[in-house]
Amino acid sequence: MENKITKLLYHSFVYSAAITVAFFIFGYITGVQEPKLSLSRFLVILLFSAIISGAEFLFMIPKVPKAVCYIIHYAALFIAFLIVFIIINSSGITSSFVFAAVVIFTIIYAVITVAVFLLTKFVFKDNKKNEIADGKKTDEEKKYTPKFGG
Repeated sequence: MENKITKLLYHSFVYSAAITVAFFIFGYITGVQEPKLSLSRFLVILLFSAIISGAEFLFMIPKVPKAVCYIIHYAALFIAFLIVFIIINSSGITSSFVFAAVVIFTIIYAVITVAVFLLTKFVFKDNKKNEIADGKKTDEEKKYTPKFGG
């Protein structure tokens, strides 16, 4: 249990650092002289990061179909995404803003999901083949005991 909490906190802090850096880079690109990040906004970003990190644990639940995990994961991240942008931009929220947020979030989610899927399907699968080719034994090979010597 402690390992999962440590992992949740570690990922939360990594995500919040990445989002904070992206916030300042976006401010620099758009020409904001000194982007202001108040403590309350940073805490919102930290909450968003904790929700992202917690949503990762959905995929570790055994016997739950992956499609259900993806739907719940999408919903959790979408709610976190909306909460962050509604809190940060609470003054000018319109229906077109919400629609644009839905479209942008869905596109970003789809691109990241496809990228992660392709990486795990092809890149990490190839790494396992290389380990086998390098002479490292797989779990099945470790369990095998010869019955006729050798």
